Amino acid sequence: MAALYDPKMYEIGTRIAQCRAEKGWNQIELSIQADLPNQTISAIESGTRVPKVDTLCKIADALQVSLADLQPKELDQYSDVPADVVSLSQRLDKMPPPQRAMFLRMFNAQIDSVL
Repeated sequence: MAALYDPKMYEIGTRIAQCRAEKGWNQIELSIQADLPNQTISAIESGTRVPKVDTLCKIADALQVSLADLQPKELDQYSDVPADVVSLSQRLDKMPPPQRAMFLRMFNAQIDSVL
């Protein structure tokens, strides 16, 4: 089955690739630093995979950027994102990586139990 193309995900993937290139890294180096499979990085950068928040956090941490830095510029306005989600994202960006990862695992488990 062919992967679906998602323009918003492609833009996030493009931002990840730009940040990665600024560090002089290839996809393999980013995958090592973020502790993710290289195929995951490739699929995210090509826009064929929708990353979970914890995956984006790992990538942002590896690149030493915030989650907001990975968003396409036109999404920076949070035009269709509820204010509570924006606030949560901003607060997550301020958490130390281990605590953020733990929080996201718990948060995702709670969401999965409801859906």
